[in-house]
Amino acid sequence: MKQYLVFGLIFAIAVVLLIVAEVPSKDDFSPDNPLFNGLSQASKIADIQTVTIGSLGSLPPNSTLFIIGPDKAFTEKQADEIRGFLERGGSAVVMDDFGTANSLLMMLGVDTRLNGSLLMDPLYMYRIPALPLVRFDLKGEEMNVYFNYATVLEGTDDGKCIAYSSPFSFLDLNGNGKKDPEEPYGPFCVAESLKNFQGRLIVISDSSVFINSMLDKGDNERLLDALVGNGRAFLLTGLWNQSEYTLIRSSISGGFSALMNTWLLYPFALALLFVGMEVGSILYIHLQMKSRKGYSQEDIEAILRRHPEWKREEIEELLEEMKK
Repeated sequence: MKQYLVFGLIFAIAVVLLIVAEVPSKDDFSPDNPLFNGLSQASKIADIQTVTIGSLGSLPPNSTLFIIGPDKAFTEKQADEIRGFLERGGSAVVMDDFGTANSLLMMLGVDTRLNGSLLMDPLYMYRIPALPLVRFDLKGEEMNVYFNYATVLEGTDDGKCIAYSSPFSFLDLNGNGKKDPEEPYGPFCVAESLKNFQGRLIVISDSSVFINSMLDKGDNERLLDALVGNGRAFLLTGLWNQSEYTLIRSSISGGFSALMNTWLLYPFALALLFVGMEVGSILYIHLQMKSRKGYSQEDIEAILRRHPEWKREEIEELLEEMKK
């Protein structure tokens, strides 16, 4: 009967692996998240691959690196590696609204900063003032893009600004959702393109432009295509405080991917097949018992012939449990 318990344990592990594989992360900006706050659609459309600090040196020089919605302050090591990517000719797109990315901008030696206050527009908007319309001019291509609870840029150079809010927009400094006399009107610079390096650094004052719920609004998808161009696209991960489920899922997925690339894949697959056959036989006996509303000595003899190492008393006890 110990063998039966082992089969059950392996089967349970297989079920857990299946659940982890099929149930995606719900974290903000996760490329696996199909919900409103994920990046699954953008990742599919632009074929965005994930990358971590420590591997940016292997990216092609014409790549676009998206740095979206960080909620952790950047370290010198991270900034140095991003700077190296830019100096090799890569393009980095920093998208933030809370101002966390200001630490990166400072270490990169640029003057641009994220204000952090909420940008609102009561006239040019999508349904509510917190989803304002902004106008991009990227390499002569004009686009109407909708932001989502964004902020504005400060310390910018007008000649480098590539997107502005409308003259009716304002900064909600006190967070009361309406325009007060002391709050400034637009237009505000909301995106800037900098050529301080061999590559290109673009700063956008909204992290949600390409999430699933916003990608089909206005020209948001066109902006994604224009930023990626003909090169490859990558999303820098490790910048968010991930949920426990996402951490577990990433660990299991990483381990399974590693297993798939070794000789252990074949014995693992055979073990799962064997366990499936054993579990199937047990379920078959259980269904037969259900149809007959009980079990017979022939059932016990059949099990003993299949597993002579099992004890009759334990089989009878198990069958009694299965009847309940």
